[in-house]
Amino acid sequence: MLREIEKANLTKIPENSTYLDHALIPDRFYIPTRYPNGLPDLSPNEAYSAADARISIDYAREILDFIQRVIQVRELS
Repeated sequence: MLREIEKANLTKIPENSTYLDHALIPDRFYIPTRYPNGLPDLSPNEAYSAADARISIDYAREILDFIQRVIQVRELS
């Protein structure tokens, strides 16, 4: 997710720093929860809680809303 934000050249937008910080949360779940060997000796349900999932989903929604606003602004420019 972070690389995609950088590719889209969104790093120059002032409020972006908050979203970059928020992107770190869902980003850390990506590999370990998708691949069987992502968490040696643990399954994802042993390593992460429901609260982790809720926070990650909330941050992902915030980031998606931000990206949609950026796209709208760019389309109007």
